Amino acid sequence: MKKLLSISLISMFVFVGCAAKNRVQEKIENVPVEVNKAVEPEAVPVEKSEVKAEEKKTEEVKTEEPKAEEAKVEEVKTEEPKTEESKVEVVVPKTKVVMMSDFAFSPNVVTVNAGDSVLWKHDDVAAHDGVSVDGLFKSPVLEKGGSFSFKFEKAGTYEYYCSIHPSMKGTIVVQ
Repeated sequence: MKKLLSISLISMFVFVGCAAKNRVQEKIENVPVEVNKAVEPEAVPVEKSEVKAEEKKTEEVKTEEPKAEEAKVEEVKTEEPKTEESKVEVVVPKTKVVMMSDFAFSPNVVTVNAGDSVLWKHDDVAAHDGVSVDGLFKSPVLEKGGSFSFKFEKAGTYEYYCSIHPSMKGTIVVQ
């Protein structure tokens, strides 16, 4: 707009033919310089500022994403210890092994927790079984390499024997 106004003024002075020719030349010489100064600073910074603004937006997006991820990681880390599930102690059932060898149960007294199992492994020349005195469990007759497992749910003391060889005796103590 300023450029158009300046050009109109210059044209008017040239066509009218003012008496002071030097004054017209001075105005003509001054106007383009002013126009160039006015146009260049406005045009260049606007373009550069737009580019810089876009770069800043890109940088902001880049810096915001990692911050968001870091925040998520921190939330997960702080939430895990607060959950009640992590405070609950998980008891994994265990299995104790009793060997059937040399016409004996070894060890002949085994202590387990409620929920644990006892595994009888046969490693003898003769066949054996395991039968509880109170009828809680009875294994099949086992040959060498065979095994039998029983899970004890209730606390108590459980005596057992081999029905083929009644002198073979053992005890399971469940806490």
